[in-house]
Amino acid sequence: MDNIVNSIEEDIVNLYKNRHNDYNKTLKNYINLFNKIINIDFLANMKYKEIDFETIINNELTNIIYPENIYYKFHTLNFYNDELDLKLNIVSEIVNTCNDYSKLKKEEKKIIKDTYKLARSIQIICTTDFIDHFIDNYCSMNLNIENELKSNFMLSCKFYINNLFKKYCR
Repeated sequence: MDNIVNSIEEDIVNLYKNRHNDYNKTLKNYINLFNKIINIDFLANMKYKEIDFETIINNELTNIIYPENIYYKFHTLNFYNDELDLKLNIVSEIVNTCNDYSKLKKEEKKIIKDTYKLARSIQIICTTDFIDHFIDNYCSMNLNIENELKSNFMLSCKFYINNLFKKYCR
């Protein structure tokens, strides 16, 4: 029984460290890069704010299924953080070359969207108390992010009209 308790405590400590590192370093770096991009045609819903991870962990400890949730969160965060970390340099190069999303190549737009999805997932996992089973929440989280990533016709029109006015007002 002591081994199980120690294992759970280790998982909690590891998750806390992961959250802190993934959110305050990798995600913060990505958000700083992402905020430099203009004319994004999807509803970006990502802002950095200071988080007290101890409160989130304490809330999760009262949950009956927290050991499973902690396990899944830990491994999912590791995966997403590693993937985002690998692509941060590519995003940085894209943004430094051209920060106008509407002028990016199709492949570059895909990289921006893929990294946005990874970063947004990290943000949600780090900042959300999953009361239900993590897997159930994971599915709805992905659906919400996919909805954010759908191109918004009105935003695209707005950027197009703004660019027209810039050309003719010069």
